[in-house]
Amino acid sequence: MNIPRLISALALAGAASAAIATSAAAASAPSSATVTGNWSGYEVSAKNSESFSNVSGSWVEPAASCNTGEGYSSFWVGLGGTQQQSQALQQVGTSADCGGDGSASHFAWYELLPAAPVQLNMSISPGDHITASVQVRGTAVTVSLADRTTGASFTKTLKMNDPDTSTAEWIAEAPSTCDGYGDCQPLPLSDFGTVKFTDTSATAGGHTGPISDPAWSPRAMTLDPSAADYSGAGFVSTGGASGATPSSLSVDGSSFSVSTASEGSSVPAGLYGGYSGGDGQAPIVVWIYG
Repeated sequence: MNIPRLISALALAGAASAAIATSAAAASAPSSATVTGNWSGYEVSAKNSESFSNVSGSWVEPAASCNTGEGYSSFWVGLGGTQQQSQALQQVGTSADCGGDGSASHFAWYELLPAAPVQLNMSISPGDHITASVQVRGTAVTVSLADRTTGASFTKTLKMNDPDTSTAEWIAEAPSTCDGYGDCQPLPLSDFGTVKFTDTSATAGGHTGPISDPAWSPRAMTLDPSAADYSGAGFVSTGGASGATPSSLSVDGSSFSVSTASEGSSVPAGLYGGYSGGDGQAPIVVWIYG
């Protein structure tokens, strides 16, 4: 997350989760993927409505292609933020951004919405193997991130009045920028090619399992910047990649890839989300069936 006030706050509204079948193929997007304005990846909710206490995953930091101009992308694991009533989201991850001059920057961060993101004092490079986790125990939130390539690591426990533990996520994102009035919009997505999430797991009610665990209801999400137009907000991304699509899950349900789409490519029609306003902290999302 970049530090002028970039957030992951376009929380997904509480539409019914669509179960995603585990597949040996990892090349095509799930046909039931939800289309959002800024997230691509997977989220899970517990079928027995148990709260999640932990989420973890790994990925290799991708190299952003910056020859198309300014762009932003973030890769993270997190808890919360996907229900219509959500006012919080706990996440930790890395970013691969492109400046207007064609230069790339990579960094690590954590964010406990509605608080602002915090950039870590850790050097991140393309090709680095990253592992990350978020753990919640009551009002204590522990965020951890390690660069297995360099050996650098970070762990911090913070207090949060009301963390959201209703869902767990593994996401590639086009971050958003917000003004002082709570008006937010997704930024152009950088062309990061493909990022692969591996070793994904979540814990709820003392039970730990991958994304495809029978105890969870998983949902795949495809990123289409123009989807936000369906709310009337008129957010259209320019430059960089036009969107991002998740693959099907691996055979064991613990890994998947997210790939950027070139300009002019299409994403599946379905459930669209867009920003409709907010209180300056947690934006509200409306949904329109397409």
